[in-house]
Amino acid sequence: MTPLQRGLGIILVCVGGCSIEGPSYDADPADSEEASEVIGGEETKYPKQVWYLETKRPSGAYGCTATLISPRVLLTAAHCVVDTPKGTSVRAFTGSHVVEGDGVWLSVSGVRPHPDFLPKHPELGSDVGVAWLAEPYTELAPRELSDDAPEAWVGKRVRIVGYGDNAVLANGTSVGSGVKRTSLSTVNSVSDKFVNIGDSNLAACHGDSGGPALVYDSGVPFILALTSFGYTCGTDAFYTRVDLFRDFIEQAMRDGR
Repeated sequence: MTPLQRGLGIILVCVGGCSIEGPSYDADPADSEEASEVIGGEETKYPKQVWYLETKRPSGAYGCTATLISPRVLLTAAHCVVDTPKGTSVRAFTGSHVVEGDGVWLSVSGVRPHPDFLPKHPELGSDVGVAWLAEPYTELAPRELSDDAPEAWVGKRVRIVGYGDNAVLANGTSVGSGVKRTSLSTVNSVSDKFVNIGDSNLAACHGDSGGPALVYDSGVPFILALTSFGYTCGTDAFYTRVDLFRDFIEQAMRDGR
């Protein structure tokens, strides 16, 4: 079991090559006929509220995925923000290509992991955290949490988004992080802590931790769960249920005003 510290990313393992088709999505229903034809993780600019979150510790830097849920608050995984010793800096990138720099870097003034999260045991749950922007970002309408019970989505497809790796090399190394990608993936099961999401060769990998699983209502995306951990890239992953942590998230939003 791996918390996938570079952040869990959408992974498409191609044998001999593959073709990825479909439009870029912002507000297309994840279970629409058009959306269901997408067969792999594709580069995207949408939703524009999903950002890259970089944490630089004295020991090194890593990236995760986060979603703007208020002008100052980014929602992510607790393991992306849980260990921030002296000398650590955190910042967020608004674009879709980190290396190409098609967005802007924004300063983060503080972070808060859920107090019940245990870094060495992500399987115990509570893998949810927030980052506060130093200044309010008002150019986009924040994304909201879904009111749906995750159980209602078992067997259906949801949209996953993240900046993680998108290929696995022959030696087992995963590569390709730093680009926002999206795809549809199936909700396999729901437990009292997690939503299990993923199809064969189409799931999360390093770089997507904290990224959202989105469901749609009248074309508007809502956050159902957050990428937490997985065992093998390209199979399935476990996503933290956001419905269990509304109090924590809403308090963070109040504190970020």
